[in-house]
Amino acid sequence: MCFKNEVLYNELCKINDSLDYRVYYQKAAYEYLYLQMNELALINIQRAVELFENPLYCAHVDVNLSSTILNDLDSIQDSCPEYITKMYQLAAQLYAQYGKEKEAKALYCKYYYYINKVKVDASLSGKESVVVYSFRPYNMYSLQDLAKGEVTLVRPDKMNDPFDSLASYIAGNSERLKRNCNQMDHVKTQSECFKHFYIRCFRTNRKTYETDDSILQDKLMWSHYTEGHQGFCIKYRIDKSYLNQFDDSNLSFTRLIPVEYNKEKKEISIYEALNTSNSFAFKDKCWEPENEVRLLHFSPNCEENHYSIKFDEKTRLEEIIFGINCNSDARALIAKSAPAGCKFFEMTNDEEKDIYTLIKKEYKQYQ
Repeated sequence: MCFKNEVLYNELCKINDSLDYRVYYQKAAYEYLYLQMNELALINIQRAVELFENPLYCAHVDVNLSSTILNDLDSIQDSCPEYITKMYQLAAQLYAQYGKEKEAKALYCKYYYYINKVKVDASLSGKESVVVYSFRPYNMYSLQDLAKGEVTLVRPDKMNDPFDSLASYIAGNSERLKRNCNQMDHVKTQSECFKHFYIRCFRTNRKTYETDDSILQDKLMWSHYTEGHQGFCIKYRIDKSYLNQFDDSNLSFTRLIPVEYNKEKKEISIYEALNTSNSFAFKDKCWEPENEVRLLHFSPNCEENHYSIKFDEKTRLEEIIFGINCNSDARALIAKSAPAGCKFFEMTNDEEKDIYTLIKKEYKQYQ
């Protein structure tokens, strides 16, 4: 964040020995945005990051600065909730432009960590827990998740819909990236960070985030995600610790984000597409009936196609609901893999009255 304030910039240029990181960040931002003095901006942003990441100076306020300069720095910082995020973004761009790709990628990882940390969804604020539903096919992977008490997340570029994540759609294809981005020197490095993101999709009632068994009547969900009703659905109650969980020691986070459906077909800029808080939460209007929320995980130390999260004792697998075509052998293995205390139900219908309406019934064999 940098206001076009030439007077402040000239005053800051007289200061070379301050331990206040904001002095160097503001100089770098002004030089990059308004003077195109990128080499000097690189020197100043490097100093800003060094001071901010030093525990002795990250909160340092230079009392030797004039009250006018301090007031200006405070005003700029207070007006921008994403102040630190913007500093890391600028640092990453400059490092990438000068061929320091390894350092640039590390800085972009910090940028994505902090930008997600400041973007907490208001609809989830104050929730002690949320109820979500996961429709699963019957296979060895879904059984392993049950047995281990885990949920498996997948990298966005490995999902079945290429438009599922705008970031992966644009950044995952070099020709597409070249067509859409003017500054390839830093955008290509930035896009490498998307290998560290993972997603798991759930259905929920976005108004209450509580139990809503009407979700189980959605035949399209059963047909598409459980391989023709042969699989099952899991009802989870996820503890608040997984709604916004951040680890400063390794820059990893896990957070729940409601999907925003693009109802008005509005144009989404490349900047928005590469800003993960937006790109991983945007989907086309055709998917709106799914009423989806996503568990988003970021881990700079992982580049595998999948990532598993183990839930703690506060997060419960409350119910397993068998699909109408889930056979008895599959039900037995699913029940054997499920945790103690889980309740079992099955979906059925009334062939005489309404063959098309699914009905949830208690499955007494495993209670």
